[in-house]
Amino acid sequence: MGWLRKALNPSPTRFAQKMIRGLRASGLRGPVKYNPDGNRLLLDGDADRVMYLDNAYSEFCAAPLRRRRQVFQNYLRAFTQTPPTPPDDYAEAKPNILPRIRDRFYYEEIRLRFRVDGANLLEIPTRPIAGQLAVELVYDFPDSVGTITQAQLDKWGVTFDEAMAVARDNMWRISNQPFGQPAPGFHVSPWHDNHDASRLLLHDLVWQLKVNGDHVAIAPTRDVLLVTGSNDVVGLRRMLSMAEAAFQDTRANLAGAVRLRGSTWEPLDLPPEHPVYLGQKNFDAQIWAVAYERQKGLLEAQHAKSGQDVFVASVILTEEADTGRYLSMATWTKGVETLLPRVDRIFFVDMDEPESQRDVRSVAWDDAVRDFRSLMTPMGLYPERWRVREFPTPEQLRALPSII
Repeated sequence: MGWLRKALNPSPTRFAQKMIRGLRASGLRGPVKYNPDGNRLLLDGDADRVMYLDNAYSEFCAAPLRRRRQVFQNYLRAFTQTPPTPPDDYAEAKPNILPRIRDRFYYEEIRLRFRVDGANLLEIPTRPIAGQLAVELVYDFPDSVGTITQAQLDKWGVTFDEAMAVARDNMWRISNQPFGQPAPGFHVSPWHDNHDASRLLLHDLVWQLKVNGDHVAIAPTRDVLLVTGSNDVVGLRRMLSMAEAAFQDTRANLAGAVRLRGSTWEPLDLPPEHPVYLGQKNFDAQIWAVAYERQKGLLEAQHAKSGQDVFVASVILTEEADTGRYLSMATWTKGVETLLPRVDRIFFVDMDEPESQRDVRSVAWDDAVRDFRSLMTPMGLYPERWRVREFPTPEQLRALPSII
């Protein structure tokens, strides 16, 4: 029946129209503007009232036909109902404060979306974990989970770290079930309560799991936490395979595997001789490519709104014929102000030269930073991009290897 479900998927515009009809039926009377570029609704002409449709549309299309009405109603209800607020009294609120781990790009995406829409962004305090992940504080309501902002912490008169200590203790109290173990040394979280990924904070819980080597974990979605050992080849391959499949989830985490060192998680970086080295590197390359592509769309919308003429370079993935490894590439073109992503190789292109005489040169990323640092300005984004306005001199380029 998968083919039928796909055939019956509405276009994003038709889905937006369906959502507008639902909002009208719920009592909305003000103007609603649909922006197809960002797949979002602007309500009442107020940029602070924005309904982003990406998750709703993706989940609706992925759902079985019999569940689509419920998925649609859930999103409609979540937006039309007044969101609950935590108690003003910190002592009363403490039992329901929890940590929530997401990929760091989630917060960058919020920031960029609000900037495009001209909305006021609430300050959400977070702490990075192992590079690609971050933890925030949330309040666990009976039927939903709400982000705890800096303003809420200030109202309570507590710091982020003080509240996080409480949140971690609360997480322990709801984490009594044992991990599932479909194979020796391979463990799967059992809770599926929207907080599985956040159990990464419970280092002692993970440390107790029997694995071959160091503990390695990945949280491909909020409801899945996988743990195996750094020396468990079968376990690592199974982990990466399950994580790749989870990319179909509308709320997939854009984050790779992490290794537990004492009470600290760090990005997994297998040595080249490890049997799973290639699989891990290719998985990570896909994650960065997806994050950069989503970032590119938001930056282009921001530039269009402000009238900036800046090229946001794409990440191009190619597979090496001899190794099977994915290499990421981007182009640095003469005369074009560009925001470059961090990639394996940079290609320098002078479009003023006749195509038959065009001499394309390339260089590894680290070498580009070493040789052309003065031409590259980091932008403070996540994932980071570098603004380039000038082009290397002919002498500098001739020192690079030619690919033509």
